[in-house]
Amino acid sequence: MLRSLLLTVAAASVTKLKFGQDVNYPPYAYLDASGELAGFGVDVVKGMNALCSTLEIEVVQTSWSDCWSSDEGGSLGALLENGTLDACMTFTHTQGIRNHYVDFSHAILNFNKAAGLLTLLEEGRPRVDGNSHLAGLNIVDVGGWAPTEDCLGMVRNKCTGEKYSENYTLLVGDGNDDAMRMLRDGRADAMFIYSDQAKLYQCTGAVPPNWNCSLWENFGTDYAYVQTGQLEYVVNGTSLAMAKKGSKVPAQVNSGPPTTRTRRPTCLRAIAPVATAPALLQSAGLDGLTIRAVPV
Repeated sequence: MLRSLLLTVAAASVTKLKFGQDVNYPPYAYLDASGELAGFGVDVVKGMNALCSTLEIEVVQTSWSDCWSSDEGGSLGALLENGTLDACMTFTHTQGIRNHYVDFSHAILNFNKAAGLLTLLEEGRPRVDGNSHLAGLNIVDVGGWAPTEDCLGMVRNKCTGEKYSENYTLLVGDGNDDAMRMLRDGRADAMFIYSDQAKLYQCTGAVPPNWNCSLWENFGTDYAYVQTGQLEYVVNGTSLAMAKKGSKVPAQVNSGPPTTRTRRPTCLRAIAPVATAPALLQSAGLDGLTIRAVPV
């Protein structure tokens, strides 16, 4: 009787959570060669489930737009809004609009998700010069992804040290492929995007691509970055959990007092993400990319 009671109490004390991720963001979130969910977020969750007797996290595939939408300048995705998902994984903790709708857990990776500007090359020269303040130009942001459209007003031109003009037209693409299509067909002069996104979308590795490879071909000959390293829009590194504002989920996966840019989730002190990151990058066909994990 006592044993049965203890088992019941132990089972009742386990917090069960459902986290979502899409599969077009290697090595952060993707499908491996066997069709299983993979990435930094999945690996961290596996470690937490193994080490945390009071926590059980299920990871499911979903669309990023179920987590965060670019509608109306930025809003909560439907599945976070209605509680189908408790949180979404590997979102960058940005400044601006996201903080009105969501709370973030501590980071699982270092503060490294810089933004940049992509533009087409014409006879080897960029259509938009790196010194441009963007006045009078059409700039496309990747809808649903960081950096969000409001973040362009937060970053500085790395060539001039100044913020951009407010006199540009901001367009929003429906994801990375749509934004790249708008750049290639001339509707946009430049794309505001992660500084590593073009590298991540080169279809040369073992990860089955969930994006249009042809749109991202000829990086460095058809198109290139004229700005990189723009970090002013970021609050913290890649998060394990982005949850609806007021949710208890971030607190349930966090541990200890938060320290900006060096935060970490609970139950990870026996896990060495720095050691596992190179193997994960290699399996994703991204051996040349350096991503540093938060030390534990």
